[in-house]
Amino acid sequence: MPRYLVLSFSFILLILFFLNLGNFLDISQEPRKTELIVCLGGGEKNLRIEKSISIYQNGNLLLITGGTEFTIKDPMKDDRISYLAKYPNIRYEYNPSLKNTADELIFIKEIIKNNNFKSVTIVSDRYHTRRIEILANLFDFKKLEIELNIVGTDLNWWDKSSYYKEKKAIKAAFTELIKIPYNFIKYGLLYIEENL
Repeated sequence: MPRYLVLSFSFILLILFFLNLGNFLDISQEPRKTELIVCLGGGEKNLRIEKSISIYQNGNLLLITGGTEFTIKDPMKDDRISYLAKYPNIRYEYNPSLKNTADELIFIKEIIKNNNFKSVTIVSDRYHTRRIEILANLFDFKKLEIELNIVGTDLNWWDKSSYYKEKKAIKAAFTELIKIPYNFIKYGLLYIEENL
């Protein structure tokens, strides 16, 4: 009888975890005024750059990160840069050589330190925001004494409360579920050992 109870309890926990996974992953915040806005690479075409532009204010610096071998050779092949051409008054920097979220955050940390920024907004997809926060904690962003604002894009297929109703959202959620422990091991445990 106890084995049946353990299995039943485990099954219930698994169901609760599945139903609440979207709420765990999506910790996106409302945009606030910050000195630096970062548009991470990836995502659906132009959604991240559109969100970044929508919260841009004069005086901000917009940092666009991530790219491919093609965008390194020709930045105009990056949809975000060609889209940004419509906004000549936006001051931005572009680093297409960064290949993943961790590399982007390490680079962002250096930009923050070198420019003495006190506030930064990172724009990505909503389901990606928990991993950004975890990596920022692993890379000691708190020591920078900055206000970190993680803002999510407006994906029409993502709803954190009912993500499980949309096939694309389920795939995104479970991909993040795999990437979070991988990133924690690679950039938490192994990264700390390498840099001791």
